[in-house]
Amino acid sequence: MAIEERDPGESSFSTGALGWIAAGVSLLVGIGCGVEPETGPLSRAFTQAGLLPVATEIGGITRQAVSLQAIDGGGIELPLGRVPRGRFRTAVATTEPVGLGSLTLALWGPPSAWGPNSEPIGQCQLDWPLPEATLDPWQPCDLQVPESLPEATLRLETQGLSGLDFAISDPLLSAADAPQRPNVFVLLADTARADRFASFGGPLSIGEHLEALGEEGTVFEAARAPSSWTRPSTASLLTGLSPPGHRVFGRLDSVPQAVDTLAEILQRAGYATHAWSTNPNILPLFGFGQGFDVFEDVGSQTWGGRKTDGGTLVDRVIATLEGSPSQPGFYYVHFMDPHAPYLPTEEQLARVDERDGVEDSFPADREAYPELDEAY
Repeated sequence: MAIEERDPGESSFSTGALGWIAAGVSLLVGIGCGVEPETGPLSRAFTQAGLLPVATEIGGITRQAVSLQAIDGGGIELPLGRVPRGRFRTAVATTEPVGLGSLTLALWGPPSAWGPNSEPIGQCQLDWPLPEATLDPWQPCDLQVPESLPEATLRLETQGLSGLDFAISDPLLSAADAPQRPNVFVLLADTARADRFASFGGPLSIGEHLEALGEEGTVFEAARAPSSWTRPSTASLLTGLSPPGHRVFGRLDSVPQAVDTLAEILQRAGYATHAWSTNPNILPLFGFGQGFDVFEDVGSQTWGGRKTDGGTLVDRVIATLEGSPSQPGFYYVHFMDPHAPYLPTEEQLARVDERDGVEDSFPADREAYPELDEAY
């Protein structure tokens, strides 16, 4: 198998045994060479092979990855540099439906004093097609590294996948002797007003778990959103900057690459970072993927109709956490249940369906129907 990098808008070229370097292709070859990686993301691991990872979205899930194409005729070796003792994790997804085939990823250490190694440090085989019920198209490859490797190589070989476009994510490193640190969660309930909750003096007897958490933790009673809408407010939450600092104001604005996010800071500290968002304003498209190993868009495409409910979102989060290695993690979860359009049950809707202007996405234009205020 040979590998061909796929770059939208440019003609394709075969890397083969990386012979394309001599053909004059300029792809930041050698960036990071000689730099020992820290635990956490092996940032730009593949640049040593001349491949630059970019944010790649497949099936609503975004990872930093390189896009490749499988071609019959041999294998490909991707130099990774030094890999510490611990766990080595990456993931692979295809960019199109496939037939029957497999991809083998093998992690090799440096040649021994007695010659080439006869066995890899570890390997995994990924098979296609995936089960129809699969939610995550990115197949994980998780390998144990029993001792620090001064020089490591990732070898890829395919069977039955010639011509297939696929993406392989930047590897993550989990050191075996990393100190135990707490997980960090940010749970954002979009447009939930504090003064509706009983714990803040509101009339609604909801949020009993928040009340219990508040009794054990710290409650900020005078916190205020820095903006009137989601994107700049969330940018402030994740950067610690006011809107004039991060420059996110309008619908076309994105979090600048030069701004450090909480996810980036914790990622550099060795945390696994994962985000789930049901809001179309909070996506990698607008810079919110910075620092996240994985960013899941959970149903934002249908946000104008029926939103992804919190129960479904929590089920996905729990499934991910149950399958994660014992590594400190930073997890951002963006709920949309309190946010319009409101989607009442049939019982709730029956209480107000006699009123003009009531629709399935209640309420409709409340200014045109002042009597909806009472129903609201």
